[in-house]
This record gives sequence, structure tokens and C-alpha cells, in this order.
Amino acid sequence: MKILAIETSTKKFSLAIADGKAVLRFRNFSEERVLSSALLPALQALLKLVGLTFADIEGIAVGLGPGSFTSLRVGLSTVKALAFTAHLPVVGVCSLDLIALNAPPNGRVRVLCDAKRDLVYTAVYEKKDATLRRISDNQLLPIAAAESLSSQDQILIGDGLALLAARGRKTGQKNQPLWITNKKLWLPQAKNIFALVFDRFAAKQVADSSLLVPLYLYPEDCQIKKG
Repeated sequence: MKILAIETSTKKFSLAIADGKAVLRFRNFSEERVLSSALLPALQALLKLVGLTFADIEGIAVGLGPGSFTSLRVGLSTVKALAFTAHLPVVGVCSLDLIALNAPPNGRVRVLCDAKRDLVYTAVYEKKDATLRRISDNQLLPIAAAESLSSQDQILIGDGLALLAARGRKTGQKNQPLWITNKKLWLPQAKNIFALVFDRFAAKQVADSSLLVPLYLYPEDCQIKKG
């Protein structure tokens, strides 16, 4: 089954194409803003690299956030349009899961994703080889609260570590020892989606694309109001 993966929860969007669980090609893009004018040409170029057209795609997987409101809405609008036009099944995943998959195997992982306003999106996972199990709820927390919950037996990963580093400079605290320092691994990557969705496609545990919504953790009064 040929699956297209789209991840737009940050300003640096990511695309990948797989045949089953085998990743054919992926690309991570460093755009200042995720817009359909950049997303669609990038998708067409990636398909061309693997010798496919959109007519060959049999399903779409998409990161639902939490993350940038604007980027997620653009990404999901694109997915809905593509899925509706081609009558394709869609599976959505939490973008924090994709960041956790960037961490080394066999350990406890805490994802810290910058949510602005000195807040982070965070969740804790147990990772064993290629198996990932979330052991906490997704949370929106002040960076100070997330720091206090982080323990020495956890691997910390995500762009929220930049907030933690800034906080450490202000207080004179040293960086925690189990940080993932490679910033390329701080962001969700579309190539990680396939490990989470292939079995769901095979079991036809798919979503109605018209009903997919971004995963927002901010209180309702902080979210973008519908017109």
C-alpha cells in the first residue's frame, strides 16, 4: 500500500512516501510559513522523485499536532482536499508521537514542544526498539512545571529544550544530562508516521477526512475563533 505522509505542525513541514512500511523517500522543509503554495509543489516534486503520481497513492497519513495553529490548518485543509478528490482513506496521528520516535530506543522519553508564551506541549513515552507507548496524557504546561516533572531517567527531546536552555541561563542551572542535542531531531518527521499507521490502514481503522481536526491543547478562549 502506497501511503503519503504530511506533517505540518511546525513552520518546518515534512513529507514522506512509503510502500507499506518501507519509506521510499522523505524530505524535511525549512519554510518560514507552511502554505499550500509551498506544500503542493513540494509534494509533486517528491512524487516525481519516486516515479509516482498522486493517482498511485492509496492512503494519506497526517500529523494532527499539537503545534502551530496556522500550519496545522493549512496542512489539514490540503489533506482534506486531496482525500476528497481521490476518495482516499486518511489516518491522523499525534505529532508529539513523531518527535518521540526520533529518540534512541529502549528508554523513557519526554517530549517538550514549544507552545509559545513560555509554555510547552509535553507527553511521556516508553520506547522499546520500534515500539512506542504513551504513558501520560498530552499536556500544555509552563516550562517551569515541565522541568520539575522531568526526571533523570527520561530522555528529553523537542524544541522546547531551547526554552529550557534559556531558563537555565537565567537561573544558572546546568543542562539536564539526557538531552537530545541534535536540533534536527527536535521536530516531527513525516517518515516516522508509517510505523504508527500502516496497521491501522490494513485494519481499515481510518478516519472520515472531513471530520479531522487539529489537536489543540490551548483553552478554547485562546484558540482561533471560527468565523
